[in-house]
Amino acid sequence: MSRYLSSYEVQMALCLDGWPTTRMDVLADPIFQTPELIHPAGLVNQYCIDIWAEQGSDAPDGYYYFNTLVGGKIYEMQMDVLHKAVSGEKTVEGMVEELIAETIALETKFGDMPIREEK
Repeated sequence: MSRYLSSYEVQMALCLDGWPTTRMDVLADPIFQTPELIHPAGLVNQYCIDIWAEQGSDAPDGYYYFNTLVGGKIYEMQMDVLHKAVSGEKTVEGMVEELIAETIALETKFGDMPIREEK
């Protein structure tokens, strides 16, 4: 199922319907530079390509990934904390403070990656 959903054909169909994709071959397809599709899909696709070109060189082996054993715990915590700001339970500043503190606490307690807050 995953192979099918991530296939070129399915991702192209989704992108043509306005859904985002992470497949570079779909993002870069010339069809999105035609007058009919340049706005907004072509512009958004080009933005994604440009961002990856600028930031991708910082990623080891060209891939971004969790390099911590605690990635699952951190991800679940972050979803909860981020929703607090969206729901108005916390300010954005309060959410960022909690996010930093909780991420550092989880990595320190359960992980083995060096982590620190930079200000």
